[in-house]
Amino acid sequence: MGPPSHLLWWVHVLPVALLTFHGGRSIGWVAVSISGLWVAVGELLFGAGYGNPATPQTVLLLAVAVTATNALVAWFALYARSLGRRYRILTENLTMGVLLVDGSARILSANPAVREMLGDEAMELRGLPLADVLSVPRVKTLDDLAALGGWTGEIRLRSQGGDRPIPAFVAAIPEPEGDRHQVLVLDRSLEVARERELERQGKLAALGEALAGVAHELNNPLTAILAHAELGATCQEDAEVLDVVREQAERMHDLIRELLGFSRDESSGEKVELGPLVERLVRVQRMAIPTGVTLEHSLEYEGPVQATAAKVEQILLNLVSNASYEVARDGGGRVRLITRGGEDDVRIMVVDEGPGIPEELLPTLFEPFVTTKAEGEGTGLGLAIARRLARGWGGTLRAENRPEGGARFTLTLPIATDGPEPVATPTH
Repeated sequence: MGPPSHLLWWVHVLPVALLTFHGGRSIGWVAVSISGLWVAVGELLFGAGYGNPATPQTVLLLAVAVTATNALVAWFALYARSLGRRYRILTENLTMGVLLVDGSARILSANPAVREMLGDEAMELRGLPLADVLSVPRVKTLDDLAALGGWTGEIRLRSQGGDRPIPAFVAAIPEPEGDRHQVLVLDRSLEVARERELERQGKLAALGEALAGVAHELNNPLTAILAHAELGATCQEDAEVLDVVREQAERMHDLIRELLGFSRDESSGEKVELGPLVERLVRVQRMAIPTGVTLEHSLEYEGPVQATAAKVEQILLNLVSNASYEVARDGGGRVRLITRGGEDDVRIMVVDEGPGIPEELLPTLFEPFVTTKAEGEGTGLGLAIARRLARGWGGTLRAENRPEGGARFTLTLPIATDGPEPVATPTH
């Protein structure tokens, strides 16, 4: 006698699972019903096996047992089908791009958001190397990307229409089994536009504070110019008088150029000379810091860094402004801006003599909307944006309290070694 039909699980269990998963609930229950009948017929035709006669009672019991087992199998198949449908609905309607990539970094599937980012909805992505579609600077493998926990910066999307750079967040999630990864791509163009608007408003606010100092600074040379102009009308020694007028006019011109340079949006190149940028920022901030606060700087490294001038300026402006606010609130003192070069990177430190950072805020200080300022005096976004920018260049931004009192913020940026010439930062 051959094997009993109820032991041939692929005759009934496998078809029920496949038919239910692909056909849905109605097809599944039909398959379950037929499986019980199929087993009963098999038992009657081939016997129960092992020398047991295929009695009606045995056949009935086996048919009931197999039907119950297959009903459970169908339920699991329906659950798996439901999960699959939910996953497809989720990924197909996400504005975030989702790609499934195999161990050789080839694309297995991609949701519609990826094609929308590429600007080519008819592009066939299946089977393409991921590098032919997506380029992430300074990240070599998907395992490296997964270990980073995500990367934020400018990526390049490649399609038949050509390369397109976009600001994005990219992450890789390894699947528990096998060597496949889920690659997530979030287009941050709108968020970056909002951040740039916040940066512009921050600079305008800093300029507004500086204008009070500008009025005082301009008043002195203007008074001298008017006095010497009147003197020049009656004095025989016109050359000496005109020299004074020219000298004071140049002083006014330098001050105005300083402010215009501060408000200008710098080039988006990835190299910038650090020394001139810090010198200019310090000169402008000295006109804006509160009374009782002294701003000092020490430049041990003034060379190029791998970053963007306007963004570095925005980070340092935020750090110096925050430090000045805390020092003034604590009764006055010093704020120091220090640069120190290392083998591969440079540390830019903003050190203050204020009250320090509350210990309960240190773990969440760089999260959005966390601030030590009074309501209405700060958005709580500056430090979150600053750290994200630093990470995008391959750097870091850390905060700590100093043992001797006050706080220290340390911005680390990679030293530029090759590539385009550094962006020239005006010194006046």
